[in-house]
Amino acid sequence: MTEIQTLDDRVEHMRHEHETADQQPILTADNVFPPAPVTLEFEAYSWVIDQFVYEGTFLFTGSQGLGKTTCLVPLALAATGLIQFPGITVSTPRQVVYVTEDVFQVNQILSALAEEHKFTAEDLDEVFHVRQSKNKSASDIAAHFAPYVKTLKRQVLTPAGKFMIPALTVLDTFSASIKMENENDNAEGAKNIAILRGAFDDVLWLTGHTPKSTRGYDAKNQTTRGASSFEANTQGTFYLADTGTNDRFLQSGKRRDQGKLRAIALRIELKQRQSTNKYGLTDEQDYVVPYLSPGVEATVQASARTNKQMKIENEIIAEIQNMECATKNKVLNAVVDHFGKDQKGNNVVGTNSVNDAFKELDLQGKIKSFRPPKEAKLQGATECWLVPD
Repeated sequence: MTEIQTLDDRVEHMRHEHETADQQPILTADNVFPPAPVTLEFEAYSWVIDQFVYEGTFLFTGSQGLGKTTCLVPLALAATGLIQFPGITVSTPRQVVYVTEDVFQVNQILSALAEEHKFTAEDLDEVFHVRQSKNKSASDIAAHFAPYVKTLKRQVLTPAGKFMIPALTVLDTFSASIKMENENDNAEGAKNIAILRGAFDDVLWLTGHTPKSTRGYDAKNQTTRGASSFEANTQGTFYLADTGTNDRFLQSGKRRDQGKLRAIALRIELKQRQSTNKYGLTDEQDYVVPYLSPGVEATVQASARTNKQMKIENEIIAEIQNMECATKNKVLNAVVDHFGKDQKGNNVVGTNSVNDAFKELDLQGKIKSFRPPKEAKLQGATECWLVPD
């Protein structure tokens, strides 16, 4: 049925449109780009973690399951001043709001830290606030959640007097917290980062995942899954590096400051205890206690090289086991192909690196050559390789 508007209806509609237009703010140059004070005086960074992360918006990335949360929970807790790690200092302790998709995991880590550092639930509640993530738009978060975070400013006595220190907000993970139509859309990613930076006083940590294609790269060649604007519109990026052991290294990728602490080492100690679930059932439970310490960049790089060498050696062995007559050239080519190309189209692992690993396995007796069968000889093989039992 067609709706018929009377003259009064049309007049009322026009009046409403006119009033709405009158309510719109008048844009001026200062509204578009506000003037910024320039003092011509050098100013030091305002650190959240001294010499490592300053007040700003930073992205923390690593492979799924590598230990980002296990590393960031104690680091964020250290930012409150409630716990301390040797060599990692905090000059302006602040409150922390930790938004997580896995409250159970965060609780397990906090329980292990409480046991190790001897703090109570009451101590924790005063400075560290855990929230369950819900997939909300950046605008909703800015309008309805950020104002709560701004009430958590903490008064700290500094050499320059008393200051209200803004709270640190951690969104772990970015994708679980921020609703996006397309995480690969640069325009949408940049808009969301800009909204959140302004809403949280630019004291924000975001976590993300590395794409499978860049796993095994060093920090300077790592990327974050999704739009490149995530990295471009934050002040810095940090990547959790795998060493092939229980140790990890949180190291910088893009970083604008010259802070003296270039990496943080994460060591994990595995423990067991009897625990009771919500149904009253008791079980032997494995849990981890995280320890942080300053990481030496040379050590980080050496560990990354060692880990990369191990991955190459493991892949050589796997390729040999999968081939009937594994000639050296076939194995080298298969391993290079396995690791693929980087974003510039270059081999992630070069033939020389695979050849060196091949020689090392031969010297260690982990692979051995044998005379090829007749069929392989006819195809030009002079020797084949196997993995001895």
